[in-house]
Amino acid sequence: MAIAALAGILGVGFGIAGDLYSGFSAKKSADTQASDLEYQGRILYSEAVRDAAVIDEEGEKFAQTQSLQYISSGVELTGSALLYPAQTRSYAKAESDSYRSRGRAQMGLAYRNAKTLRNEGRASLFSSIMSAGSRLVSFLPTGGSAGKTTETPFQITDTPVSNRQSYVGGGNVISNRATYSTPNRYAGQWR
Repeated sequence: MAIAALAGILGVGFGIAGDLYSGFSAKKSADTQASDLEYQGRILYSEAVRDAAVIDEEGEKFAQTQSLQYISSGVELTGSALLYPAQTRSYAKAESDSYRSRGRAQMGLAYRNAKTLRNEGRASLFSSIMSAGSRLVSFLPTGGSAGKTTETPFQITDTPVSNRQSYVGGGNVISNRATYSTPNRYAGQWR
């Protein structure tokens, strides 16, 4: 009897330890993955900013080259000759702004995914703590009911219904003739 009790205690203890270890491991893994996602998002943003700076620089150089070509051909930088370099700068700025926006969006997505992973890790930890607590509470004897058997919702009766075995649960009988009922006491379970 004492060995059986000790084995029961050890089984519950190992089960609780396993539940907790699983939860903490899942949270740590989620946090690590979330940090990696955030780092990747920062890299994507910095690459986008760098590419945008290159586009700005190339656009400015091309606009200056256009201006120098007009001047070297003897055209004054007024009117339409002035518009072309300005338009080149505008196109370059629009393109570089789109690179920056894409980088910000990619970084934002990475941060949101990281937040989701962290929340999943916390949920897993919380679930494992609740599972461990439930395991502990189910092992503890409750006041006055220790050693008693509990009523099961299904019981096999020896009395055949139309020469078939039937199941009785909460006063309702199910036979193989597809007569089903769901008592409120066990809502959601077929009887």
